[in-house]
Amino acid sequence: SLLYILLFQIIVFPIVDLVHFIIGFIPCAYIFLNYIKKYKYLLGSTIIMALFIIGIITYDNLYVSHDIKSLRHYEVFNFMYKRMVPSATKEYIEEINNYLDKYSDYDSYILGSLSYIVKLNLNIDINKYDIINNGNMGYNGSVVYINEIDNNCKNNKCLFFIRENELITKSQTNKEILKYIINNYYKIRAGNIYSVYITNRHK
Repeated sequence: SLLYILLFQIIVFPIVDLVHFIIGFIPCAYIFLNYIKKYKYLLGSTIIMALFIIGIITYDNLYVSHDIKSLRHYEVFNFMYKRMVPSATKEYIEEINNYLDKYSDYDSYILGSLSYIVKLNLNIDINKYDIINNGNMGYNGSVVYINEIDNNCKNNKCLFFIRENELITKSQTNKEILKYIINNYYKIRAGNIYSVYITNRHK
């Protein structure tokens, strides 16, 4: 089991950030706590410290970074029903669905952090373009993805949904792909939550 947990630490790479670190740390913490359980005082102190750290991280994420006041329970009766989400979630998913209906003859790309929440809510098939994260696309992945998009959209009409603020925020989302969309396609909708681009010659 120790060898398995050691090998599991590969999940932390290649992007060493808080989320990946915690995923890799949890099994290590379990082994550690299991080892020291006979020392009740040390075990209790460790649990209290862990809860304190989790509380600080949660406070920072909800209150400082995202503002808890902007969250509400999701109203749509699906897998997200009653979960706490940003208040605009339902509205922007409906808006994106309207664009997809209007441009139904276009090849659509929902890129970056928008992809899963939109596709799962609208029952759209998942594909490899949904996670354009650094470290998840293989060697020279952004160039390969850009070339594939370019080759397709030279001959077909394409529709893109992206979050432009991901260019300036710290995230795994590949910025080169986002820049390529912004620099090579025509913007038909700009917004803080998402922007919409289409191929220039098919307005």
